[in-house]
Amino acid sequence: LMVKLSIIICTHNRADILHYCLDSFLKQTVKNEFFEVVVVDNASNDSTSELVSEFVKEYDFFRHVREDKIGLSHARNTGYKIAKYDWVAYIDDDAKSHPNYVERALQTIDNFGFDCFGGMYYAWHLYGKPRWMSDAFGTSVKELDEVGLMKEGFASGGNMVFKKEVIESIGGFNTEFGMNGVNVGYGEETEIQVRMREQGYIIGFDPELKVDHLVGKHKLNIWWHVKFGFASGRDQAAIFEERTMPKLLLIFRLFLSILKNFFSGIFKLTTRKQYYWQNFFLDISQSLAYHFGQLSKKK
Repeated sequence: LMVKLSIIICTHNRADILHYCLDSFLKQTVKNEFFEVVVVDNASNDSTSELVSEFVKEYDFFRHVREDKIGLSHARNTGYKIAKYDWVAYIDDDAKSHPNYVERALQTIDNFGFDCFGGMYYAWHLYGKPRWMSDAFGTSVKELDEVGLMKEGFASGGNMVFKKEVIESIGGFNTEFGMNGVNVGYGEETEIQVRMREQGYIIGFDPELKVDHLVGKHKLNIWWHVKFGFASGRDQAAIFEERTMPKLLLIFRLFLSILKNFFSGIFKLTTRKQYYWQNFFLDISQSLAYHFGQLSKKK
């Protein structure tokens, strides 16, 4: 194993769960000399600094840096800029890497000519799961059954690996996208991969590169899913602005969505035992929120 990997963990006020993520890198199947863990503290004002400092003192492959500009993209950019190694992996602060995570990432780097590749994340229910939440929620789509080129689709932001020089060559993550403190935002990982594809870079997928991703307490509230729908529609429309459809067509699709989801929901309510009023509400409201999010970016 000649290649080495910088693991970048961007965090903001999550000391209560960050330790799960950090602990997972103490249990890897490769020696610590083959990777480093860089925690980018994005202007946290809880006990994050104290927690990370404990790891840095005890383990020489942990590093701690602070980025005071609030925003996940700012933190991601700080991470790759200070990374020691030629490849960087981004993992969410509320995720736990599987024991062979680093080994798998290094094998994929060695054996495939990707400029970026993603992996799987699996729902981790630390706080329980309400009956209306599907078993599939919180687990990513398996893009491919084996390691290969992703011709479409994108690596997940919570589990993705980049060649450092590629991020540098295209100017890093766009700071107009992504989480910003308590403000919900998405799409920074998609936007950078759109630019990569436009410049001919190769994006891959490894189904065996795995993390467990926390289904946070806030996601157990149905209103979070509505806000997620709006933010997703808004940010997707911004990323693919030139490719999105005209405003009138979006409005037409909005009304079609209302009709389709209403009648489909009524049918499910009367025929399915495990379809609850929350599911009916979400099927309608989340789709509406997504379309309104798209419309919010249209002039």
